[in-house]
Amino acid sequence: METVILVNGVGLRGAEMLLLHCRLQKYGYRIKQFSHAAWGNSLKQNVTSLQKFLAAEKADTIHFVGHSLGGLLIYLLFDNFPQQRPGRIVTLGTPHQGSSFACRLSRKSWGRFILGRSLMTGLFYRILPPPNRDVGIVAGNLDIGTGWLLRLPRPNDSLIAVEETRCTGVAKHIILPVSHTGLLVAPIVAKQCSSFLKTGHFL
Repeated sequence: METVILVNGVGLRGAEMLLLHCRLQKYGYRIKQFSHAAWGNSLKQNVTSLQKFLAAEKADTIHFVGHSLGGLLIYLLFDNFPQQRPGRIVTLGTPHQGSSFACRLSRKSWGRFILGRSLMTGLFYRILPPPNRDVGIVAGNLDIGTGWLLRLPRPNDSLIAVEETRCTGVAKHIILPVSHTGLLVAPIVAKQCSSFLKTGHFL
């Protein structure tokens, strides 16, 4: 059975990915949640912890699904530890081009505290996807009101603009009618993830 590693963003250290976990499990995958502290640790600290986490996994094929900041963490894993087992990568609402809202927050001391060390690290340099690895990007375009309040570029998922999710060298990009949180709970997202992990293509 192939293993899927879920990597959370800035949230509840992985608890928010439980529904996605259960849905992907029903598609026949063995699911493991990598939990990390986005506030207290830098991206590099968390990527070292992720590599140690992977060392305990015995599967021949390991896929990754990262939500928001978790997608950047996965890319950084391959940048620092390129000798990984075969598998595909799906990012959900990951700000590959940086986050305009987070950049505005970072100008204030209280904003930097809210963002945490990991997101602050990810804001200021671009992490490219690993070469010779199938990568798929899922973006949402459902603004439930916060996107308007935060003055985000349109369309957006209430926290991340669709254009911010695009990544150089990755053509497999789809947009779904869900919010940033909806990327974790909508059944269609799990279905699209499963399709890409199995075939390298979205439905």
